[in-house]
Amino acid sequence: MPKQSSFSTGLRFLIGFAAFGITMGILNEYAAFINKIVISMIMAIVFTPMMHWLHRKGAPKWLSLTVTITAVVVIISSLVLFLIASAAQLVVTIPEYTAELQGITDSISDLLVSFGLDAEAIGSLLGLIDSSQIVSYITTFLSNLVTILSDTIMVIIVLAFLLVGATDYDRRVRSLINKGNDGLDRLYSFSKDIWRYVIITNNLGMMVAAINTVALLVLGVDFALLWGVLSWLFSFVPIVGFVIALIPPTVMALLQFGWLKAALVVGLYFLINFSVDNILKPKIIGDDLDIAPVLVFVSVAFWSMILGPLGGILSIPATLAIKELILEADPASQWIAHLIGGESDTSE
Repeated sequence: MPKQSSFSTGLRFLIGFAAFGITMGILNEYAAFINKIVISMIMAIVFTPMMHWLHRKGAPKWLSLTVTITAVVVIISSLVLFLIASAAQLVVTIPEYTAELQGITDSISDLLVSFGLDAEAIGSLLGLIDSSQIVSYITTFLSNLVTILSDTIMVIIVLAFLLVGATDYDRRVRSLINKGNDGLDRLYSFSKDIWRYVIITNNLGMMVAAINTVALLVLGVDFALLWGVLSWLFSFVPIVGFVIALIPPTVMALLQFGWLKAALVVGLYFLINFSVDNILKPKIIGDDLDIAPVLVFVSVAFWSMILGPLGGILSIPATLAIKELILEADPASQWIAHLIGGESDTSE
């Protein structure tokens, strides 16, 4: 006769909830370190197929590993250098729009005064908006972005060790799975889901970024390529990423052409980005990875609170890890995984 647990269901829930809270507290405390490790693991999952492909084509293991790591370094370095060069050029260009900025603040002031607001208070508030402040905001934003991207030494080191281990990883894992190792089977399935998520996000993000860049070029908005690259980067932040990427080109269009072009930029971004990021992308991810679309939004908010700004990027992988490696692994919690799953679950 099976041994009965001495804990009630409610008490087990409270213990589990407390353990979850402690775990999230630890993750929050060491978020900077954990983010690097998790990013390294995700990059290893994404680039391991490339290394295996090179090896299957006849390249020695050491050459396959070297080419793969070199590709990662080149991609990140090129991105960092582009952002640094663009930021430097942007800082030089923004002061040229001082007259346009003054005209915009004057029109805003007149509009607010017409609604009966205090003119002196409005003047003091709008006085904070000048070209030097905008330069400061832009440089701070881009420098933080560059810092995140350029802090890659530890990421590359961890990635290299993971890729070295991955040279025989696939063969060893498949061997153990064939022997009935359910834990490794689940881990292997999880890694494939992460790979699919990154590829889906990257492909959709690049498509949207290309369309955004062309649209901005047609409208004549300065630094269209920079705004396109930012659109691609922020595509890895579900739901809110596109809103953040929308602000810089809108401000630039406002300074260059006025309210009408700025409104047109907003309209085009919403038409392009909102359709893809909030309708097409959650639908594809939900069906392919079995995640309910509403969980995507909740995940971004929750993991950004726990892991900081990078939590938005890591939100879906982190949620997938909890769902597939913890909830689905325990028969007692599989019902939770079923509830938060996508449409494929409901058809069962």
